[in-house]
Amino acid sequence: MLNKICALPKISGFLLAVAEAVFILIAPAPVTAQTYAPTRYWTFERSNPMLDSMNNFNMDPNYYQSPYTINTNAANVGVGKYMTLNNSSSMIKLGQFLIDTTITVEFLFRPGYLFNMTSFFKRIDGAFEAQMGYPYISFYTNTNNYSGGTTFDELRVDLSQIGKRSYGYFMDGNWHHIVFSYNSKTGVKKIYIDGDCPDGYSKTITTGYFINNTSVNRDVILNSQAPYLKYHGDIDEIAYYNYILPPNQIYKHYQDFTQKKHFTFAASSTPAPSPAPVTAGLDMNEFAPGHPSVSVSVIDQLSQYPAPRYKPGNTLMKNFNWMDPAYMGGLFQPGVTTTQAVINSTIIQTELAKNFNYLFNVGYSGNQFDTAWTGAANNNPTFKLGMRVFRAQLNGNSPELVSQTKASNHYLQNSSGQFLDLNGNVTSNKLWRPTAPTSSYSADGNSILSGLNYLFTRLNRGVDLINENGEVFPFITETAMLKDPVVTAAKNASGLDWQTFLATKFKENETASFRDVFMSHPRMTNSKFTEFAIDGYPPLYGFKYSEARKVNPVGRKLEKLDHSMAWMAMDC
Repeated sequence: MLNKICALPKISGFLLAVAEAVFILIAPAPVTAQTYAPTRYWTFERSNPMLDSMNNFNMDPNYYQSPYTINTNAANVGVGKYMTLNNSSSMIKLGQFLIDTTITVEFLFRPGYLFNMTSFFKRIDGAFEAQMGYPYISFYTNTNNYSGGTTFDELRVDLSQIGKRSYGYFMDGNWHHIVFSYNSKTGVKKIYIDGDCPDGYSKTITTGYFINNTSVNRDVILNSQAPYLKYHGDIDEIAYYNYILPPNQIYKHYQDFTQKKHFTFAASSTPAPSPAPVTAGLDMNEFAPGHPSVSVSVIDQLSQYPAPRYKPGNTLMKNFNWMDPAYMGGLFQPGVTTTQAVINSTIIQTELAKNFNYLFNVGYSGNQFDTAWTGAANNNPTFKLGMRVFRAQLNGNSPELVSQTKASNHYLQNSSGQFLDLNGNVTSNKLWRPTAPTSSYSADGNSILSGLNYLFTRLNRGVDLINENGEVFPFITETAMLKDPVVTAAKNASGLDWQTFLATKFKENETASFRDVFMSHPRMTNSKFTEFAIDGYPPLYGFKYSEARKVNPVGRKLEKLDHSMAWMAMDC
């Protein structure tokens, strides 16, 4: 057993405590002299950052040809220097580690932008391994038990609760202290997070002992060569022990870390406070702090969300923002001026575009909000841009499609010339006739074109995606259409069933008199148009999908589910 009780070497004039990532392997021998020194400890502070502060084994990234970088924390962040690993990194050799019954491994880690399923460390013969993924932390061990069998065990911590049992807790962009501890003599297995062992982070399994067969490789390695297990992020203060590090000492090391110091090894008598709860009842009426007089701004709320994991250069479609950034910025809300709402909305949009894979919304009204958003878009040329349009709201909620002043042949009617409603009842309110000439409605498209022309006097590029709200064409029943002799004759001549015929006429009008009018603008050559109210729902609630979907781009059809389920995660 390698119970290392010794004075620590001094580096650059200070006593070197355990550095930024610490793997602790714990053996059964007791620790004496009130000192808990690790077997190995890498702080990355020395002229050769791979040096082991305990002088037992220098970390070896060259053995498996693993690239890495050594960086320095910003002021008041972390502990001095640290190691960064990325997609090009591979396994890093930490030397052989022989243990009989106890092991402790500790380190600091900060998940990076591409953090995913990760192998933190393992012994090559499978004696132990620590992994993290979405949403779990796993601590594997493989021991012989005293009855002659073997025990392979996984302590798997589900991270779908709250606090330290939530995945988002670790994805906040900050450093975290983690410790893996196992005593095979007692069967007690624990993981400590930022100083304590929360509920669900421990278990007791069959007792036994580790196998130390000299014929197998007992090297411990950091990271993995498997692409799906590589660590993306920062790691520091790696220490491991061949004994169990007491809870007081683990809490002391967490305190060292929060004070921006390397680990210290003098015994501590200060116990950790009781872990915070990791479960809570679901409050269906949960709102922001202070509700109904909310005391935390939308911007502060947004900044507290863990950043989603989007790979740079990904080919995923951008999320389309169907919330109102102006309202979310505070427009019409007590105590918020319009000027401040403009500023807030621009900050919110910028955060969504930078970190949440959203399109940045622009508009053509020319008001304060549109002016600010256009300026922000011009200042961020890499942002993809989106725009919402509402045909139903044109001309003061009176688009051409619902005009009551067109010639009689534009309206649904029976053989007596009486106008009909959706269900075929006689009415004085005139309804769009599916056979009406599409050219009669192009003023709707020209209204949007005029807005784009104005926008492009201020915006330095085109809009990447325009989404029309829809909900303006009437869903006319077959009963009503059968009463219109002109519509019935056209349907019969088409050879189509009623639902396909109606969807075709919707498509013809929406494309020719609306979409194509403004999407033909030279700035919109590489842009996409989508209509929100297109989906595969039963025909009672929408036009037949096989035809209606052709309003959206050919080749890559974008339907309502893209918007309402995937693109509208922040639809408020």
